Amino acid sequence: MRSSRTSLLMSTFSGMFLWGILASIAPLSQSWPFTANISGFYTVLLVLTGPILALLGNVSMGFVSDWIGRKKVFILTMALYIVGIAIISFSFSVVTLLAGIALSEFGIAGEEIPTIALLAEDTPRKKMSSLITNGMNFSNVGGAFIAGMLILVNVSNSSLLFQRLAILIPSIFLIGIMVYARMSLPESYRWLDSRGRKEEAEKEVSDLGLETDFQGESPARKISPGLSYLVLTFLALSQYLTFGLMVYIVPYYEFRSDVVDILVFFGLLGSSIAGPIAARLISRGRKNYSVFAYAGGFLTVLAILMVVNDLQNLLVFVPLLFLNMAFSEFAWASRTTLEPELFSTRNRGKAIGLVRLVPMAAYPVTIYLFANFSLQQQILSNVVLWGIGLIGAIIWFLAGIETKNLDLDFQVKKA
Repeated sequence: MRSSRTSLLMSTFSGMFLWGILASIAPLSQSWPFTANISGFYTVLLVLTGPILALLGNVSMGFVSDWIGRKKVFILTMALYIVGIAIISFSFSVVTLLAGIALSEFGIAGEEIPTIALLAEDTPRKKMSSLITNGMNFSNVGGAFIAGMLILVNVSNSSLLFQRLAILIPSIFLIGIMVYARMSLPESYRWLDSRGRKEEAEKEVSDLGLETDFQGESPARKISPGLSYLVLTFLALSQYLTFGLMVYIVPYYEFRSDVVDILVFFGLLGSSIAGPIAARLISRGRKNYSVFAYAGGFLTVLAILMVVNDLQNLLVFVPLLFLNMAFSEFAWASRTTLEPELFSTRNRGKAIGLVRLVPMAAYPVTIYLFANFSLQQQILSNVVLWGIGLIGAIIWFLAGIETKNLDLDFQVKKA
């Protein structure tokens, strides 16, 4: 494998793994001594801070990546979450913990869109969906890893120092991999070409070992940009909210601190295991797969609603949560593959950012509302959200196009 391509994969896998760790810190920190008896205001703020700053980082860096390129964004984002992780690791108050979460979430979430764009633009079309799905799945692996580590630390009654080390040591290791990989990280040759930098684009194509800069067909197709945006917003609103609410927020609000770690671990384990399966399935086509993914998510959360009065029994809840999170990963693969496929290289970062704006803005609002919901109301809300995603998938199945093997910059006609 060419060194540029190796660097791209190493950067993606380590970055997403770290995001999984950082995204899990707020709900998992409930067992830390200085968060055990905090007020209701700080309880909500602890889980709100990460999503709000993730929204700002994700959308803003999407725009910036179209302006300065995909690669340069990583310099800024790495600096922010290195400082954020250091603050988290040495925090002894809720205020400093919140500051560390804010910096680290802005930075690491800011890498998602440039990473997706870079993977989509610098890999052969036939491998793109599989690489994006497996790459993004490492955030689930990272979250499951840190939840598992904290379970072991808590079971052994280890001190807060060991909990901090469980976060700090893997983070330092992952950042080391990222620094090494990003020293030879390729820029998007498609982005370079879209900016008229032909010679640099050709060099990147050569370094990546690609035979040609267009890997698939590029026919003109009838498609409405408005339809693309509407469907992607439905898919993202459904998957993004239900994932965070089911694996982080419902456990955080409704279960004891020692049980939260277990639920987060098994939920993210379900997503992690489903990732490679999703990568194989979505490579066969997007339209049928999307309906399957969102229908499965809808049915599994409906099953959870039917036994809502028994969810305190972990033998009931854990298997259903595991299965629902597996379908959440299937749905994640659907939307993160379609997002880069339905927008042109010149505007891909900002377009994906705008798609993310609605669900990522709605997530903190939903977290606040869930603080006053009963468990039954929380699960019912997830049923409704999964229904929205299923409607979006059906609309795309009936009115959209099959993007499998189409070149990323295929010409479109307004319907």
